[in-house]
Amino acid sequence: MPPVNVGLLDGKLASRQHDRRLIAKCPRSNKDVLCVLKLLLLSIALASLTKMEGASPQGWVGTWAASQQVPEPQNALPSADLTDLTLRETVHVSLGGSNIRVRLCIRHASTPSYFGALGATGRIWFQFIDPASDHVLLFNGSADVIIPPAAEYVSDSIAYPLAPLSELTVSMHLEADPGQQTGHPGSRQTTFYTHGDLTAVADMPSAKKVEHWDVLSGVDVQASSDSYSIVALGDSITDGHATTTNGNDRWTDVLAQRLQANADTPGAGVLNQGVGGNHL
Repeated sequence: MPPVNVGLLDGKLASRQHDRRLIAKCPRSNKDVLCVLKLLLLSIALASLTKMEGASPQGWVGTWAASQQVPEPQNALPSADLTDLTLRETVHVSLGGSNIRVRLCIRHASTPSYFGALGATGRIWFQFIDPASDHVLLFNGSADVIIPPAAEYVSDSIAYPLAPLSELTVSMHLEADPGQQTGHPGSRQTTFYTHGDLTAVADMPSAKKVEHWDVLSGVDVQASSDSYSIVALGDSITDGHATTTNGNDRWTDVLAQRLQANADTPGAGVLNQGVGGNHL
């Protein structure tokens, strides 16, 4: 995020110093008053321009995230299901914004992964998405992307009015088995997966279900320059152990609710980076 506040401060100081230099050069004559008036108008114009440029500065802030790891055997998807696979994953965001971008990670993959289609949308209920809110995710202007092993890619920005404390569903089509999987077990959120490219289809009636996230590592929003994210580190308690599946009642979710309800902290996001068994 650019140092907007520092830039504005520097701009104001620069305009004042510029004014002083001009005043020092004004000739002492009958035109002194006119010169001062001109300089005053110039100062007002510069100040107004600086204020207009900083009226609504925005930057990227994390609204949701999950730590990525190698899934244990009991949390990994069956190898037979990893070819021609559509994943539909839902996350509960903390901070809202006017534009979003999505992060995909295959940090532990042994081969490149080709994603032929990706979309972000609102959810109606479980595997049902709202086609009216469907947005195609692009990467450098392309609707498909090849992600190399050990990499995290960030999608292009899309205009998507994301409300605070709402749910966002990301659907992606994976062409082939990435080898070693990358994901986050224990999501306490239902993920649906099935064969075929069903990224833009409203329903996935034959989909299988798991409770972990795969590939999806973060969601960013474009928000005001005074917005920020709080990162929660911890073990399974932070990750959401013993909370309600799809209930969004992890303690980090409750923290996000309280921050949004507080008039002093509406620009605060919460990123849950808890990992079961973590000792940090």
